[in-house]
Amino acid sequence: MTDKTNHFTSWTENNYGQLEFGRLDPDNVRAAVYLGNKQDVRHRLYMDIDRSMDDGTHSVTTLESPGGIMIKCGQDRKRPDLTFNIQVENGKLSLTCQTGDVLIQGKNVVIEAKGDNNNDGSITLKANSKIELDSSIVEITGKQKVECNSEQKIEVKSNGTMGMYGSQVSCQSASSRYGKRGTSQEEKIVE
Repeated sequence: MTDKTNHFTSWTENNYGQLEFGRLDPDNVRAAVYLGNKQDVRHRLYMDIDRSMDDGTHSVTTLESPGGIMIKCGQDRKRPDLTFNIQVENGKLSLTCQTGDVLIQGKNVVIEAKGDNNNDGSITLKANSKIELDSSIVEITGKQKVECNSEQKIEVKSNGTMGMYGSQVSCQSASSRYGKRGTSQEEKIVE
């Protein structure tokens, strides 16, 4: 790759920070705008022109802070107003917290997957330890199917009333495969 040059760079700086237009980094990437903290160079904002990505070079904006980043807004808004919006037109949105927790909190939280066809529109929750649902009311509705599987144990408990309804109900146990069957029992299950 040919080394790039930029003859039209302009900048202003002092002991605290710097603002540069047309910066050329040592990795041969041009930045339209660079805003940096001179006390800690890890605290910066890049607006790159030709950052190499998965499928070519793109304009990429990078905000980096060794401490924290705070966005505060909405002081003059009302509850139903859309106040803070992140919109990704193509590609993925990734939220990654490498060594901490992720907290999403609000008066109401809605997670919705809108797919274009039967292959899209899925929500997947994965945890290597535990998934816990805790509420005064928990409702699970499947228009076609609800399936609950476990490799070891499934428990259904109620301290109050428990109702099980179905137009057709079939309950079978491995214990029904052995011993003498009653006259009203189905035929022996053979697999």
